[in-house]
Amino acid sequence: MPKFDSYVICTSPRSGSTLLCKLLAATGISGKPESYFHTPSADDWAKALDLTLTDAASEQEALAEIFEAVRAKGRGNTSIFGLRLQRHSVDYFLQKLAQLHPGHTTDLPRFEAAFGRAAFIHLTRMDKVEQAVSYLKAEQTGLWHQAPDGTELERISPPAPPQYDAAAIQERYDRFQAFVTDGAAGSRLRAFIRSVSPMKRSRLTRLAHCVICWTGLVWSEGPLRV
Repeated sequence: MPKFDSYVICTSPRSGSTLLCKLLAATGISGKPESYFHTPSADDWAKALDLTLTDAASEQEALAEIFEAVRAKGRGNTSIFGLRLQRHSVDYFLQKLAQLHPGHTTDLPRFEAAFGRAAFIHLTRMDKVEQAVSYLKAEQTGLWHQAPDGTELERISPPAPPQYDAAAIQERYDRFQAFVTDGAAGSRLRAFIRSVSPMKRSRLTRLAHCVICWTGLVWSEGPLRV
């Protein structure tokens, strides 16, 4: 029996979380972790879930419906719920969580009221310069994810060449570095820090195995592949 009912990958962009989430989902036993609360908008959450909320529903009723749909999506016919939560999403998410569970006075009991016993994994990219460059390059080129063979997996704008921009790199570096020193995201959810290099696919595969073992799941199907 799993030690936890849910787990959260707490992270920031260009840290390897997309591949980690795919590896975990590919096991068929560890839920389907995705960024269900990515944008700071409950309306956007509902739209992404294909929910049609009635005008008569109160905000708390609407949130309850959204969270119920997220639980179903993130569990994916398994025994555990998976979620990816990026730093820019945390504050708004916690505000709505407080509205949904006003009977609890702190974040962790609210989270566990919504998703059960929870494990928190803080996935971070140690080299913040690499992270800043990777993020800016994705913004400039429009290509966010690419397979090892060069196949484009996620493009959000037409192709464009990358350009060196020292000021833009510095701004993004400062932003990602602030995530490290910002106690709000980590301490409010009491995240356990696990650091890996996102450019090493083999290390993320090992981390996926660690998450499975740590949460009390059993995996015996051989190497993970996506």
